[in-house]
Amino acid sequence: MSSFSAMIKNFKFIKRAYYLMFVKQIKLEKTEITKELSYEKLKSLVGKSIEAEKFKIITCDFQDNNISKIDFWSFRNLNINRSVITIKFNKAMKLDELINYVQDIKIRLGKATGYVPFLNEVGMQIVVYSDKILDSQNELKPVDTVNNQRALIQSIFIIDTKNKNYYKAFTVMQTITSKIQTIIDKTITEEVCD
Repeated sequence: MSSFSAMIKNFKFIKRAYYLMFVKQIKLEKTEITKELSYEKLKSLVGKSIEAEKFKIITCDFQDNNISKIDFWSFRNLNINRSVITIKFNKAMKLDELINYVQDIKIRLGKATGYVPFLNEVGMQIVVYSDKILDSQNELKPVDTVNNQRALIQSIFIIDTKNKNYYKAFTVMQTITSKIQTIIDKTITEEVCD
């Protein structure tokens, strides 16, 4: 392959990556829930599915008035710092308020799972369980589309037992993380959908 054709191929890849990261809006996908699921069962299923991928449960002291239960798993090596967090909210919120709230506390969540500012980023997969989600039409920025080298929400999964809905959103271009996202999504979908 000539250097010119290699350059064109790289340009097309960069153009596609730019489109996916900055232009394409990542929206929540919505699926109807047909089966009941408790937070404890959700936590257990997610934990078992990701522990096969070398994620370890970690304990930390995370306090928040809007959260009744929270559990953390982490996978770290020299190059990768990823975490999965299951959260049960105890406060009634609209869907967009819930997403914005998770975005607001992501640095605190990241620090709880090992994020150290200026040393390493952490990519987080957030699983939210709530029976208090109010109807909402404005779904704002469910996941981070740009790597800011800090605490990133790479995927979010929301189980809304009040309205019987399951929402999910993923970042794009995350090779390592996409396997974990797929595992979590498959685990939840098999449990709550027909």
